[in-house]
Amino acid sequence: MLCDGTSAGLFLPNEHTVGTDRPMPPPADTPFSRLGVHAAFPPDTAAIERAWLTASARLHPDRAADPAQAARELSRINEAREILVDPERCANALLQHMGGPAAEEDKALPDGLLMDMLEARDRLEESRGNADALAKIDTWARTRRDEHIARITELFATATGPERLHDIRVELNAWRYVERFIEQLAE
Repeated sequence: MLCDGTSAGLFLPNEHTVGTDRPMPPPADTPFSRLGVHAAFPPDTAAIERAWLTASARLHPDRAADPAQAARELSRINEAREILVDPERCANALLQHMGGPAAEEDKALPDGLLMDMLEARDRLEESRGNADALAKIDTWARTRRDEHIARITELFATATGPERLHDIRVELNAWRYVERFIEQLAE
């Protein structure tokens, strides 16, 4: 998915194209537009880094006519980079960019996810102190995360309307649950 609402030459409607027969410009202030990179998932981290370095050099306080303004803009550029190099945050930013629901607006989860997570938490508690059992749980969780990322990647590639945007949100919500679980495993 490119930032202009197209993918491989296909017109994909979003909130910026509703009622039109052609893509319209995306919102002016997104992490993608701040760095001037294509809105895509998975993120092109090399392009993001190049754009960030270019913008950082341009906004360096020693080179700026207005150092205070440059510092504010550099802060916004740094924030955009932080969002876009984190795959989960990048996916959320892309979904918002496409007009999809935020996590606060749509808390739906895939069927069975909560039960799977409760069972995994029970296994985790029972396995504390058992390195082999913890390794198996970690592998299970990382596999689940990879499955959600693969589904999100596929959904972004085929996103054509509100239903697909909802489906992406559901998978992003699930990814967040699994990611929290992985973080707890590391504790």
